[in-house]
Amino acid sequence: EVIFQAVHFDLPVVEVGWRNAQSYAEWAGKRLPTFPEWMWAARGPEARTFPWANAEPGVYRGNSRRERTVVESSRQFEAYLTSASAVRSNPEACTPSGLYHMLGNVSEWTESILGENTPEGFRSQSGRRLVAGPAWDVASREGVQATLAWFAHDGIEQTYANHRTGFRCARSIP
Repeated sequence: EVIFQAVHFDLPVVEVGWRNAQSYAEWAGKRLPTFPEWMWAARGPEARTFPWANAEPGVYRGNSRRERTVVESSRQFEAYLTSASAVRSNPEACTPSGLYHMLGNVSEWTESILGENTPEGFRSQSGRRLVAGPAWDVASREGVQATLAWFAHDGIEQTYANHRTGFRCARSIP
């Protein structure tokens, strides 16, 4: 079986851990966004519920309506090929500033470390990084109205890599 016939070279990069994503961004003269930067880019100064607007409940745009399926590890890449969309697809789901797939497609690594505020101060969870944005199956989450505010983040081991997590690069303005 040849699964590479259907490969599109403009799909988001997945199957990379945090260090590899960070290394690529550095090589490209950029960096990974912090979690607050990522959320501001997705929600804008108006704190939108969805990247595209404060839409009515249950209405999703872009690549956010795929069914949630559990696949065996040997078939994960195949699930990615049938579920992910091209990086610049679904313009109806863009932010007003033109960012694609801030909700849907793949979750994305950020520079930020997962932690918690305690009475003694902030305590980081060593080795865990925040991943922002839900992947392509966000609309099929059971009984939950999945918005940017609801699915704010997830903290995963920075060595973890899977078929639903990728990254985007950011650049600091001098």
